[in-house]
Amino acid sequence: MHPPPPASSPYDSFVKFVLQGHPREVLRVFDGRDVDPSIPVINIDKEILRDPLKVDGLIQIGIDPVIEIRHFEAVTRWKGDEPERIIDYGYRLARAMKTRVRSTLIPLVEQYAPKVVPCRAVIPYGGGALRGGYRVQPFWMVDVARALAEHPDFVVLAPLMRHDAAQRAEFIRLAQRSRNPNYVVGVLMTGALRYGMSGWREILLREGLRMLTDDIEAMLLDSELGREILARSHARGADQGWTKGRLEGEENGVRNSLLEILSQRFPGIDGRPYIERIHSIDVLNSLLGPVMRAATAGEALGILRSAAGL
Repeated sequence: MHPPPPASSPYDSFVKFVLQGHPREVLRVFDGRDVDPSIPVINIDKEILRDPLKVDGLIQIGIDPVIEIRHFEAVTRWKGDEPERIIDYGYRLARAMKTRVRSTLIPLVEQYAPKVVPCRAVIPYGGGALRGGYRVQPFWMVDVARALAEHPDFVVLAPLMRHDAAQRAEFIRLAQRSRNPNYVVGVLMTGALRYGMSGWREILLREGLRMLTDDIEAMLLDSELGREILARSHARGADQGWTKGRLEGEENGVRNSLLEILSQRFPGIDGRPYIERIHSIDVLNSLLGPVMRAATAGEALGILRSAAGL
């Protein structure tokens, strides 16, 4: 029996955007490893695996011969099953690829991780036990200047890296100057994850920036990463059986997007009683931006309560 795959979060999209796009740079930033330029370093298409693993990143070092596979898993909020899962994934990958696999676990946010992150685990396997270890790279220990020197795409995760106030102001401005919607949405959401939405809003306004007062819904729809987040939430509605007619399916897809945003921004609050009272696709879509901009859980619930006519 394999451990169940974790429920994906919007932050997975930003992690995979970096992990799957820049293999050499990822090895240098997250592993401190500079592979000889003569040795090919490529991302592995997970679709070629018969075993459907929801891994965040797979990097192959060497082609003929394959020297090793590097496996990366990022975790936003620690649930406790991560050590067992990464050992299980590493074993199954090694068996599928028939080569050595080294795994790295990347906790993204210090306040959501244990004080001491385990680096070994033992799990039941068949009639015995599977033992193994892996590398742990806390994301808050990754130097933001080093990452951005490797490639500007790392800016989508910059708020989660080690930085001072001057570096923070610089990467915020980098995202804004780039006019790249992926950069803006990434900095917006990962900054809110680390500092909380109200704290992040204060930081941005203190820097004289107005990213949070823009139309967040438009940003999401104009960004490849934002569209992926919304599409995944819409698809989850269909996966859960909300498919009674096209309109109802669309409505429940947007409801699921709103619930996804609420659960990530304000864990523990329940907006479902209000969201489920709204039966207009236009009204539901119009709530995405205001809920993303809400500074507090109370403000977000007030927006939903008003839209529900309560």
